[in-house]
Amino acid sequence: MSLINRWFGASSSSTPAHSQLHAQNSQMPVQSQAATRRELLRVVLRDTLIKHGIPTAWVTAEIFAATGGGREIGVHLRLLLRHWEPQLLTHGVAFQKSFCRRVELFDPMASTWLTGISWQFALADDAVCPEMPDPTVWTATRPAGAKPAGARRAQAAAAAAAVSAGDTNDSMFRPTQPAGL
Repeated sequence: MSLINRWFGASSSSTPAHSQLHAQNSQMPVQSQAATRRELLRVVLRDTLIKHGIPTAWVTAEIFAATGGGREIGVHLRLLLRHWEPQLLTHGVAFQKSFCRRVELFDPMASTWLTGISWQFALADDAVCPEMPDPTVWTATRPAGAKPAGARRAQAAAAAAAVSAGDTNDSMFRPTQPAGL
């Protein structure tokens, strides 16, 4: 041990503080760790709902221990839709991404223990939900050249990114076409 380490009270261990902290967390009793994770997920869910203006009673959660090989490996979160709102379906993926980002703000290691998120309809009254449409709705052909809205947004974002990166590949720029009305 060097003289400087003795002066400043460093321990004789050569293990960095980060490794010591990680070792302490991994030695935390499994039940205590699971309870902490469950509470974290509940709090972050409530906060994410509030952040996006969604009433907290509309989405609740069930939290399960995820197991593999006979031992606990993490946590699985099931989000329960308790209120019918079509916008929740439209924006469900964005909501889930926002939720995961917020969880990782509190626990950067969440991706190692949050093994999955699933959604379940748990409506008190499903009479307000629409019936299934005609099967042709799913297979109907679009007009030539028409793309789903998501594909148009992705293509526009890719083109904007390429232009901002200085890529002036002429194949990206085509003459404009009249919109089919």
